[in-house]
Parts: sequence; C-alpha cells; structure tokens
Amino acid sequence: MATPLFNLNLDVLSTCDATTGWSGGVTDNEIKVQGAASLSVAIRNSGTYTFTPATSQDMSAPDTHLRLWLFHTFPKNLRSKSAGGIQLFVTGGGNTNYYYVGGSDTHGGSWQLFSADLANPDIDNGANLSAVTAAGFVLSHATAARNIINTWWDFFVYGTGYEVYGGTSVDRVTWNDIATADRNNGYG
Repeated sequence: MATPLFNLNLDVLSTCDATTGWSGGVTDNEIKVQGAASLSVAIRNSGTYTFTPATSQDMSAPDTHLRLWLFHTFPKNLRSKSAGGIQLFVTGGGNTNYYYVGGSDTHGGSWQLFSADLANPDIDNGANLSAVTAAGFVLSHATAARNIINTWWDFFVYGTGYEVYGGTSVDRVTWNDIATADRNNGYG
C-alpha cells in the first residue's frame, strides 16, 4: 500500500481541540472528525459562533475556500439553504460577507464538510479578504430545536485546495489510500 503525500494548500484557523479564539462552545473529545476534540453547543433558535484569530489572515488568493466540518442533529428545524440555514462568514475591514452553505434541504444530520468560495458571497458587505479578523458560522432555525447539545464543529481551515501525490509505478496511490489518510486527518 502506497502512502499518499498531501500538499494541502490550507491554513488552519482552529483544530477545535480547545475553545481558544471561539465566542462559545465546549470541547467534546468523543464526537469529532480529527484531532483530540471538537466543539459543541446547544442551538435552540439560531446561533452565531465566531473565531477570532490572533492576527488577521489573508484570504484574498484566487480560489480560496473556507471549510468547516459541522454536525447538527436537528436538520429539519433549519431554514433552507437558500434562506441561510447554515452560513459561513468572514469579517475584514469592519465588514462581513456571508456564504449560504447548507440548510434543511441539504444537511442530513451527520458530519458534513461545508465549504464557501470566498470570492462569491451570498451577502456581500465588502469584507476585506486580505485582512480577515474573524470568521465563523451561523445556524438559523425555522422552528426551535430541542434545548440540548445538538451542534458540533471541527477543523476550521481556509485555502486553495489539495494535491495528492506519491507511490511508484509498481505501488500506486489508490483512492482507498487517500480515503484512509483522510479519515485519519479530517481533510475532507
């Protein structure tokens, strides 16, 4: 079995192994995608969770995407994707852009990798992508969910994509090799 090598072309905002930088949430070391933990919270009606990095981040490169693993156990309570049920956002220069990435019609209630093309916001408020000072997600419910821990998130990153290489003509890298490495690391 060949070992795939990854050129991840990504920067990690938060591994979500700790609450440092986050506006809310608690660590959960049992329900996670990668690392030691994820973050979790109860969201009854709607909630906004913001990560504030120690220094501003330059997310202005062409084809930059923001990615977050998210698991919400009451997907039918969410608004639809087109109504902003699940949104990612970035704030830069005092302005915030929002990206509609999921909702009741697209999220099945299990771990899902949500991705936003930062060049194409659904709500463009003119965020300065070369100096991002905060990023995060919004969940918006059409009807209230049970007031229990119902949302987990993990491995918050941005970048321009992944490249996979390695192996030899005799020992090629296979999709299975890539999938195994991904399961161990949560790349998506």
